[in-house]
Amino acid sequence: MNILKTMILALMLVIFSVSGLRAIELPSNDADNATLLQYALQLRETKPELFVGAQGVLILGVVPNSQAAKKGLQRGDIVIAYNGQQMKSTEQLSTIQANAAKQQVELQFIRTEIVQTVILQGGRIGIDLKNIDILLHQLDRLNKEAAQAYNATGYSTALEIWLMALEKARTLGDEHYVRMFLNNIGVAYRGLGQYQKALDYFQQALTIARKSIDKNGEEQALGNIGVVYLNLGQYQQALSSYQEAQIIAIEIGDEKGKGDNLSRIGIVYANLGQYQEALGYFQQALDIHKKLIDQREVGNDLGNIGMAYKELNQYQEALKYFWQAWVIHKILGDKIGEGNDLNNIGLVYSDLGQYQRALDCCYQPALAIYKAFEYKKGEGSVLSNIGLVYKNLSQYQKALVYHQQALKIRKKIGDKKGKGNDLNNIGSVYNLLGQYQKALDYYQQALEIKKQIEDKKGEGRTLNNIGVVYWNLDQYQRALYYYQQALEIRKNIKDKKGEGQTLNNIGVVHWKLGQLQQALVNHEQALAVYKGLKDEKGEGDSFGNIGLVHWISGEDQKALKNYQQALAIYQKIGDKNKEGISRGNIGLVYYWKGQPQKALLNLQQALEIRKQIGDKQGEGNDLGNIGFVYNSLGQNQEATKFLQEALTIKKDITIETISSSNIWQVQYGLALSKLKLNQVDDAIKHYKQALNNIDRLRAELTEKEYNLSFIQDKLFVYDEFIELLQTLHLNHPDKHYDRKTLEIFERKQARIFLEEMGKSGVRYYKDLPSRVREKENEIENGLIQVQKQLTEELAKPKKQQNSTRIQNLKTRKAQLNVSELELKQYIEKEHNDYYRLKYPKPVALETLQQDVLKADELMLIYNVREETTDLWVVGKEHFALFTLPLTEAQMQQQVTAFRDVGIESMLNEMEDAKKKRKEGVALKRHLKRAVRKTLPDFVTTSHAFYQQLLPKKVRELLTQAKPQTLYVVPTGALYRLPFEALVTVADKKTPRYLLQDYGIAYLSSASLLKTLRDAKNRRHISRRLPLLAFANPVFQQEKCDKGSGRTIRSLRTSAYRELLGDDDGCIRQLPATKDEALNIAKLFNVTPHSYPQALYLDEEASREKVLSLNKNKKLDDFRYVLFATHAVLLDELSYINQPAVLLSYPEKGGYLTMADVFELQMNADLVTLSACNTGRGDNIKGEGVRGLTRAFMYAGTPAVAVTLWEIHSGSSKALSVDFFSNKQQHALAKSLQKAKLAMLEGQHEKYYRHPYFWAGFVVFGDGR
Repeated sequence: MNILKTMILALMLVIFSVSGLRAIELPSNDADNATLLQYALQLRETKPELFVGAQGVLILGVVPNSQAAKKGLQRGDIVIAYNGQQMKSTEQLSTIQANAAKQQVELQFIRTEIVQTVILQGGRIGIDLKNIDILLHQLDRLNKEAAQAYNATGYSTALEIWLMALEKARTLGDEHYVRMFLNNIGVAYRGLGQYQKALDYFQQALTIARKSIDKNGEEQALGNIGVVYLNLGQYQQALSSYQEAQIIAIEIGDEKGKGDNLSRIGIVYANLGQYQEALGYFQQALDIHKKLIDQREVGNDLGNIGMAYKELNQYQEALKYFWQAWVIHKILGDKIGEGNDLNNIGLVYSDLGQYQRALDCCYQPALAIYKAFEYKKGEGSVLSNIGLVYKNLSQYQKALVYHQQALKIRKKIGDKKGKGNDLNNIGSVYNLLGQYQKALDYYQQALEIKKQIEDKKGEGRTLNNIGVVYWNLDQYQRALYYYQQALEIRKNIKDKKGEGQTLNNIGVVHWKLGQLQQALVNHEQALAVYKGLKDEKGEGDSFGNIGLVHWISGEDQKALKNYQQALAIYQKIGDKNKEGISRGNIGLVYYWKGQPQKALLNLQQALEIRKQIGDKQGEGNDLGNIGFVYNSLGQNQEATKFLQEALTIKKDITIETISSSNIWQVQYGLALSKLKLNQVDDAIKHYKQALNNIDRLRAELTEKEYNLSFIQDKLFVYDEFIELLQTLHLNHPDKHYDRKTLEIFERKQARIFLEEMGKSGVRYYKDLPSRVREKENEIENGLIQVQKQLTEELAKPKKQQNSTRIQNLKTRKAQLNVSELELKQYIEKEHNDYYRLKYPKPVALETLQQDVLKADELMLIYNVREETTDLWVVGKEHFALFTLPLTEAQMQQQVTAFRDVGIESMLNEMEDAKKKRKEGVALKRHLKRAVRKTLPDFVTTSHAFYQQLLPKKVRELLTQAKPQTLYVVPTGALYRLPFEALVTVADKKTPRYLLQDYGIAYLSSASLLKTLRDAKNRRHISRRLPLLAFANPVFQQEKCDKGSGRTIRSLRTSAYRELLGDDDGCIRQLPATKDEALNIAKLFNVTPHSYPQALYLDEEASREKVLSLNKNKKLDDFRYVLFATHAVLLDELSYINQPAVLLSYPEKGGYLTMADVFELQMNADLVTLSACNTGRGDNIKGEGVRGLTRAFMYAGTPAVAVTLWEIHSGSSKALSVDFFSNKQQHALAKSLQKAKLAMLEGQHEKYYRHPYFWAGFVVFGDGR
């Protein structure tokens, strides 16, 4: 619930007419009828006690010499009773007087606020009523109907009636009625969240009041204008309006107005987070309303004071004032007021963590009241609060039910602000459930509304919430982006409490990014804000965050000190929920400090609190943590008991989503306990359950980025299970635990890429009915188009966005998602072969050996772990598991050393030659000397690494298996290592390399090879053209905008293949690549004049040409595709934020980016990227390197030839041409092997024998 919402509610009641305590003067005899009507209405509304329940009948004329004239009745008198009957209408009076003929009757009337009585003879009185009183009655009735509709929160209905009444009043020319209806229409628009329209009508009312010098009306309009500014979060404007209204109230002696304005000013300060200042104004308002014996307003003031104390976390004081307000409203019989007070009391109990009490004593009774009186606005509010209780109790499905009910009501009554709040609340539940895309969808809807109604405070809150989602997704830069927007808004509107919250969130992002010093600065800034507000709860949150930063920094004592300060605050203010969290944090610090007894003490206290407040999620977490502590103490039986309890609770919560109550962690803890108890079968069972839960949760993620962040902190479970199975294999080799280890590895490795390739592989599947494929394409293309249109619309400036179109696109996207799921289920049932191809599973070892690998193929699968490295050697008839004594850090050091002595040393030599301007024969002599100089150290380093990576038993197995092709599955740093350059015989003059024994290809996982071959076997291949080539693109000759400091080094090439010029940072032409492409083309009888065109050289080697071929569905006509140009990596140029191939005129958008490549549709056997560094990219644990290689494979090829470093132009040309020449007779890996052997054997240049010139060019994918 929005803070102080109930405060505002108490003071936003419709003012249907002018208020004030001044005597109302009778207009002069010559006043017109409209003036008399205004007088009568004002008198009846301000002095209802004079009418004693009568409607009253206004005398507009007196017949001369009649009874009325003789008794002194006059124009402007108001008849309230005749012959003992209260007067409701002119028709009633006419009937009664006719029936009372010849009787003596009593007539009561009001004149100048005094009730007078005259005695008349029955029959005609002599009063001229005419028919104008019918209009008075009509307008009053319409006003009453609208007011009833408004109070039942039927804002649209009320608005419709008041608009109709306004037209009638304008026809009558009655300014009093016109102003009254303008005010009420403004109130209705305010209720609908249409604040600008509300402001417009209030301004019209203010203009009329000022024109007619109606101070009461002016004060009323200013008060209403202030409420609109308050809703818009424009607090200074609100304050100005209220202060101006207060000046008028003092001037005209309007004591009630003075009290009301003071209360409203207090609400502004409360919304600014200045609660002490607010309390001062609320107390002044209370004193005035008490003097006036205005009990209703006294109740409202008490409620406002209670809310201020609640926000100050002085919960007992808050309860005291809320209960006082409740007593007053109960005495008055104000049931709605009672409901509001109970709602507020419930908020306090919720803040105190007394959730069941909040439900039973407060929210449920309030809900019953609101329903009984059909007060929809209150019903929506309390339903929302009940939803928040269930959210805090981790009963997320129940929370959703209540928030959805609240949302339905807000929509029905047109309460846009409430609707935005409910969407926000639903988003927060989905965020906790880990359904992040749904959370974002709801937050975006809420944000749209907040912007639409200009609710700046709500906008800031929603932006903050969106930031939280991205934080959960580990997308910290995006989180920071939204937090910064939220912070700017909160600072601008002086929302100090919100500012403190966002500063804390920004701090959390910084510590996640490892920027601990900046994180401390942010948390300390937040702490200062909260101290300034005297917001102890905020102080506690900040101390907790500061403690967390210190804990991460390894400063346990500082962490404890801050956690304990937070704990002391929460205990003082009675916040049991946060007290439990603090106890848990302190317990975890002690656990990591190696003080398990203190850890247990605090965790058990935390557990007791969780049980008291009914927080099942927290209870499960504490039980689990206690279990882990007992495990560390070696009390594994006790640990099992607590972990089992935790598991039971988490299953009872029945959250089967991303958070899954962290059920996998408990299952992992049970696996550890059972293992230490030597209950191995149970340990295996729990490991499997943990992994099954992780896999299932992962499968629910649709966004690739979410998937990557989700799996990162769970990879250790896979590795530990592998380690257990390895140990079991040593003790029980007959049970084949070693075979199971590979299957566990495949479950964790490169799953996203595997699934991408499944989707790519079915493009040319031949046996799927056309109607099914058409439906699938229709849905997929529909989703692509909808997302594209949505992105384009949201990218526009706010004022240019079409909100209706945005909502329609979101609705369409949701419908397409449902259709996609239904079709997927149908395909799985009816076309299972296609389904298994499109949605591949990790390969089983038996399948890999029997159905995937050929007799002359062998796999080396490396799993680099923190403390050791696993190696599986798999062939059709061979399988073995080895443990290599290489840690993750050692592996990184070894690969770096390999590249330093083998690659960087040669690059340095060529840089030296370039500086000395060596050319021709001099250059060749320099390079020969460089090879002689650098090769011996490389041989020594490489051979030592070879012996570590392929120890003796592995080498013996290779000798026995005699494969022609090796498939290497690298992980970690091994992605940067060309295995073919490993030295097998360390002769420093003529070393022998692994290349000389085997053709080598690389894979991200063993499962990938199965997926590639399954797709190839099932695809429909029509006649294809042999070659498509892009070479020697035209580059601009101006200075380039370089990116980070590593740009020159990253993009540096040899003196031959110059990507960068001397020192000017220009991208130079690559004429050698044109020769390379032409020579390769000759092998396939392709010329520059071939039709259809196959060679795109010079200016034609452009991004535009690639995209055009793709658009016209011509890109999939070619068997081999060559890009003989450079590539840039992430951040190498400041204006490129993803890997890209450089094509013609990059300054005009000539970068073929990774995103572009993912959109291409190819049907090639091989794509060759003979450029610098095309095989590099982001190396992500559990997924491998993400870059251009994967993008081109997804586009439609089972293999990509790429480079691992900056390559030499001459060697690149020789290698590429030989490679394609060999490919006409040999398999892919064999073709590349033979091309490299030719260089090694000196068939081109003698110095090409150095691995720098040939080892960096590798094949990723299917080596056949």
